[in-house]
Amino acid sequence: TAANIVAALPRYQVGTWFDIVIVNLAAFDVTLAAGTGITLSGKAVINNVSGTWRCRIDSSTAVTIYRM
Repeated sequence: TAANIVAALPRYQVGTWFDIVIVNLAAFDVTLAAGTGITLSGKAVINNVSGTWRCRIDSSTAVTIYRM
């Protein structure tokens, strides 16, 4: 959830950005799923590749995640 992500980031500020990189070296799908308060933009599935997402904290209860 967005609340869990924000809680894991001490001293966060609205507008803070961070990146997530997932490397999948197997020939099966890995899917990034959005929980409560998270907006996911772009393709969320990777298969035998790596994927990078940029995350923005919109508020204490909202995070937007963009596929790069």
